[in-house]
Amino acid sequence: MCVFEYWLLLRDAIVYSYMQTEEGREYLEKCWIMEQTKPDRARLRDKYGRKEG
Repeated sequence: MCVFEYWLLLRDAIVYSYMQTEEGREYLEKCWIMEQTKPDRARLRDKYGRKEG
């Protein structure tokens, strides 16, 4: 097994472990949010409205 396959399996095992608890799911959600690079414009418009100008 190459090191990249090992890392992939380790990552999957860690994610699976976190998915078993509510705290773990919240942590994974926060991680996903931190990875995003583009703004969710629809959600921002719903929360703050459309700025005219």
